[in-house]
Amino acid sequence: MKLFLAAFSCLVLLALAAPARAADAFSYEGRAATPAPIPLSEQGLQTVEAEPLKVVNSERHILEGAVFDSAGNLYFCDVTGGKVQKLTPDNELSDYVVLDGLAPCGLAFGPDGRLFMAVKNPEGTAGSILAVAGEGGRPEVVVGADKGHLPNDLVFDGKGGFYFSDCKGSSTVTGGGIVYVAPDGTVTTVIPDMAQANGVALSPDDAVIWATEYAREQLHKTTVRDSTKLVPFRSHIPYRFTGRGPDSMRVDADGNVYVAMMSQGRVLIFNPNGFPIGQILLPGRDEGKNLLSTSLAIHPEKKEVRIVTSNPAESASPDAAIFTAPAFAPGLKPGK
Repeated sequence: MKLFLAAFSCLVLLALAAPARAADAFSYEGRAATPAPIPLSEQGLQTVEAEPLKVVNSERHILEGAVFDSAGNLYFCDVTGGKVQKLTPDNELSDYVVLDGLAPCGLAFGPDGRLFMAVKNPEGTAGSILAVAGEGGRPEVVVGADKGHLPNDLVFDGKGGFYFSDCKGSSTVTGGGIVYVAPDGTVTTVIPDMAQANGVALSPDDAVIWATEYAREQLHKTTVRDSTKLVPFRSHIPYRFTGRGPDSMRVDADGNVYVAMMSQGRVLIFNPNGFPIGQILLPGRDEGKNLLSTSLAIHPEKKEVRIVTSNPAESASPDAAIFTAPAFAPGLKPGK
């Protein structure tokens, strides 16, 4: 009897280990037909499809750095065009500030109402942080290019200081990280040795820094005290992404984290503990459209998201556009 049971167990194990035979040949159908298939582990998430709101231009410009002001105006970067644009609640589009030989990539409103901009040179090898007091105003240097950083995105805390992502490095070489600029101008690297730190956001109570590591496809969650001191055993990586993607990010009033997935045409949403709970898909993504979804903004008064995106060179559509979708909760107040 024991010999029979042992033999039966071996047959069961062999049957479980044998690969399932589904077809006689591979084919580019179903999930294999799209350039950015959704991983199996994420297919069961709550999913909504975004709706078109505004075509910004039809010149394949890269859009970035979306933020709202307290009046519900949306601001975003036209990286290719070297300018920041403004979209009113009535869908009227205008240039807010045009930069001379610089490409903006991240935005945040400060507590004094100025718009802070992370900018880089056309080659993407040097960057700085500027601030402008109003439409058509003259930008002032806050963090100069001589400091050696490559700022990509930024977010203010309740003290009037701000964090920015230093996007240096590559998949095999670290060099960037998350940097804090205190209200008195003191600069401190809080999270070092990251490979192209990209998005950065704060929990509603300013205790948690969320950051995306673009070159290594990771989501960081770091608890801090007094803005710069890491709390022991409270810094970890709750999620690792599949495929190219984690770009800019935002946090809503409930503490949920929204990550724009570059080259995937979607936004992934995480709860305050870093578990994925939802996703927003851009229309046409399965056909290769609207894949360059770099950034988003959450309306400060409504459960609404705005997503900026454009199309890769191989896409038939040249449109750079803004889409709208529901959110779990309203966004955080601009400038804290």
